[in-house]
Amino acid sequence: MPSEERQKAVQNSRSCYLCLEKGHVIAKCRRKTSCVICGKKHHILLCRNIQAGSKSPISVNIRKDESKETVPQRDETLANLARTPNVLLQTLMVTLRGRDKKKKRQARAIIDSASQRSYILKCTADEMQFESSCKEELSHSLFGGTCNDIINHDVFTVFLSKTDGTYHCNFKALGQDVICGNALGILDPPEKKNKLELQEEARDHFLSTVKVNEEGRFQVSLPWLDNLLPFKDNYDLAIKRLDSTVKRFKAEKIYDPYGEVFNEWKREGIIEEVPKTEIHLPCHYLPHCHVVKENSTTRIRLVFDASAKQKGSPSLNDCLEKGLNLIELIPSILHRFRMNRIGVSTDIRKAFLQISLYPKDKDYLRFLWYGTDGKLKYYRHCRSRVVLSCLFP
Repeated sequence: MPSEERQKAVQNSRSCYLCLEKGHVIAKCRRKTSCVICGKKHHILLCRNIQAGSKSPISVNIRKDESKETVPQRDETLANLARTPNVLLQTLMVTLRGRDKKKKRQARAIIDSASQRSYILKCTADEMQFESSCKEELSHSLFGGTCNDIINHDVFTVFLSKTDGTYHCNFKALGQDVICGNALGILDPPEKKNKLELQEEARDHFLSTVKVNEEGRFQVSLPWLDNLLPFKDNYDLAIKRLDSTVKRFKAEKIYDPYGEVFNEWKREGIIEEVPKTEIHLPCHYLPHCHVVKENSTTRIRLVFDASAKQKGSPSLNDCLEKGLNLIELIPSILHRFRMNRIGVSTDIRKAFLQISLYPKDKDYLRFLWYGTDGKLKYYRHCRSRVVLSCLFP
């Protein structure tokens, strides 16, 4: 159909020249597109530059609420989809030569045009008596930008030629136990668990580890996330934060009262000094500061920063499962409190200090402070004094 007849059909149906929908004119059309052929404000099917005898399929379906259009086809290059279940690798039979040129054997070389390094099986290098000239540390980048662990490779000089002897070369190759396996050696990432599953696991962890110790106190284990222990030592961060905190405390004249809180905790068994023989063990240090509450029974309240992190290392909170969001339970508690005429509320003195920690978790709740003699002291928490992101049910 010539473009003039198309325009007349659209005009008779009182449709928009731009979107071909009924009920409005082109001046009030919401679409901001133009013709992809001539650039003018009209639908592509109404363009005068379209030849009447064109074989390109052009179809339009005018409806009250929508319109569908097909852009004229042009020459395109499409990639063919491989339907074969197996992929054949490019290989070549070559001859390996020893340094003395006497020892020879044939081997199959796998040609990988995308590889940045060359490899040789360690067993083949040993058989050909190739000597390792040096070692090289290498970390392979995988799909998604992830990297595997750093591996030490022996570097061999490989002497190679074509089987007919017409071409000779030598190059450096890294020793590898396995070069080509029968399965893809990259595992899919584990499926992410939803929020309810994580909360249920945290609850099960609490119920399976909570117990009453010999002091008659509840003892709990920190809900560690998988594959996050041990994390890097953050001693440098902790000592820098401590020095700046001490300088500020002395200027505010609260250094001595602040240190007296630690002395009281030590007498009550809330904290303990780390033995010199255990200072080198894997650990994590918590920077700390204070909050002053003039009208509170505890004027100086100590605050430990479990979200502090050193560059390239997670914080303590990053390594712990948060568990249930107990804040969501507050409305139901308030409703139950209003059900009866008389409401009674109580408080446990220093409630968090009544919960003991497993010995294996104490070293990840360490902190630093200076003693009365000015020497650096290493302390660790024996009870759950620190407000962490994890909440015990």
